[in-house]
Amino acid sequence: MAVTEEVVQVPEPPAPDVEEAHVEVDGRTWTVRVLGRSGRVSRGEAPLLLLGFWDDEPGEAPPPLEVTVVGRTLGALTPACLGDALAKASPPPSPGRRKPFFETTHQGKRR
Repeated sequence: MAVTEEVVQVPEPPAPDVEEAHVEVDGRTWTVRVLGRSGRVSRGEAPLLLLGFWDDEPGEAPPPLEVTVVGRTLGALTPACLGDALAKASPPPSPGRRKPFFETTHQGKRR
């Protein structure tokens, strides 16, 4: 009777992520932190990170700018990627104010 060996490859655990990163743009240093994540590999969803940008030391206050980027960890994003993300960032929406589903349509009364 022949004995066969089956080689099972175990996926490596993800590399530990950093808590914050720093990027310098136009002589100004910004602190970047992950505000939220979405996407699961098991479901085939795109991994997304919601990044917050502070131009001074981050505190408890919301960041002045935020943006969503494709990625799994903050540590894997290059300085160039963070600079591009900062260029596309915008102020977070006001709490309690929902964005209209179709922003370009008139949101008044129906006729």
